Amino acid sequence: MSWVALRGALDKDFAPNGLGRRGEAILFDAPMVRGSLLVDWRPDPGEAAQPILTYRAQAPWDAGLCLSRESDGPLRLRTWQGADVAEAHLPVGTIRPMEDMAILYTWDAPERAGRLRLLDRGGRLRAETAVAAPVPLSWRDAARIGRDTDLCTLGPGVGLAALADHVTPIGPWPGLAAETPVMTTRGRRPVSTLRTGDMVVTHGGQEAQVRWCASIGLPARGALAPVLLRAPFRGLTQDIVVAPWQDVALSGSQVEYLFGADRVRCAAGDLLDKTRRLPADGLALHRFWNVLLDQPGMLLDVAGLPVLPLALGPAGDLRHSVLGQMPPELSPADRGGASLRPLDIHEVRGVLARRG
Repeated sequence: MSWVALRGALDKDFAPNGLGRRGEAILFDAPMVRGSLLVDWRPDPGEAAQPILTYRAQAPWDAGLCLSRESDGPLRLRTWQGADVAEAHLPVGTIRPMEDMAILYTWDAPERAGRLRLLDRGGRLRAETAVAAPVPLSWRDAARIGRDTDLCTLGPGVGLAALADHVTPIGPWPGLAAETPVMTTRGRRPVSTLRTGDMVVTHGGQEAQVRWCASIGLPARGALAPVLLRAPFRGLTQDIVVAPWQDVALSGSQVEYLFGADRVRCAAGDLLDKTRRLPADGLALHRFWNVLLDQPGMLLDVAGLPVLPLALGPAGDLRHSVLGQMPPELSPADRGGASLRPLDIHEVRGVLARRG
C-alpha cells in the first residue's frame, strides 16, 4: 500500500509502485479499485465558491474529478468515467479563516463504498458523508493528477494533493518519527519498537501499559511536513522530529497566569520560534508513530518533553481509524484522553512571548 501521486507547489510526481520507488509498468486504463485522495486545504475566508481540485480529461474517454466548496458552505465532489457518475455533498459547518484542514476522499469499488471527509490537521474527523457506488479513478487519471498541470489544477488554498492505492485511515494520526525516544521501564526506546504489553514510564513518573502502537505514512509536504523540536526547549534532552499536529503539554508560571491551569496542550507546529519545518530533502513521505496507553490522562516522556499519546475519544467506530486493526479486547475501559485545554496558535505565541 503506497502513495502513488503527489502535486504541490514544488512537486509533480507519479510512481505506481509508490513514491520514491522504481517498479514495473502498469496498465494505465485499469481502475484503481481502492484508493484515497488527500488534499491539504486552507479555506479562503470569503463566501464565494472555491475550486479545490479540478481534473478533466476527454481521451481515451471522458473522465474527471472535481472537488469544490460551494458558496453556501458545503463541499461538493463529482467524479466520473464515461457515463458512470458519483456525487456527494458534505456540509462542513463553521471553519475558522485560514485554518489548516484536510479533505479525504476514499473509495472501495468492490464494496461499492466511498467516504468524503473533512479532517482537522491531525486527521481528526470534523464531518463526513457516504459516497454511494463511487467511480474509481484509472491509473492514467492518477498519473495525470500527479503530473499534468493542464488537465488538473489546484485551487489557491491547496497546499498539496496526493493519491494512494489504499483506503487511508482517519486519525487522530500518530505524530512521532520512528526513532523518537520514549521512556520505558527498560530505558529510552524508539517509539517504533514499542509493542502491546510494553511498559512506559510517564512524564509524571508513573508506569502505564502500551495497548497498541499505531503508525501512518503520509506525504511530507505542505502542512503535513515534519517539524523539528530543538533541545533544550521545555526540557528536551535532544532534538526530535514530530508531525506538526502532534500535541505536547506546556506548563509553568506563564501557563498558570494566562489560563489558570497547571498544564495545557498545543500542536508542535504552532511552536513557531522553537521549531522549524524540515527541508524538502527528496523524501516525499514520512511515517509517524504513537501509542495508546491503558490509562487516560497519562503523558509520554519523550526525550524529557511531555507528549500526548493516542486517545480513543468518544465512543464510536474505530474501523476507519489508525486503531482499526487493534483487537477490541485491548481497548481501554476508559476512553478519555488527557483532559488538557488546547491552545490555538495565538495563545501559544502569547506563552512563548512571556518566556522572553
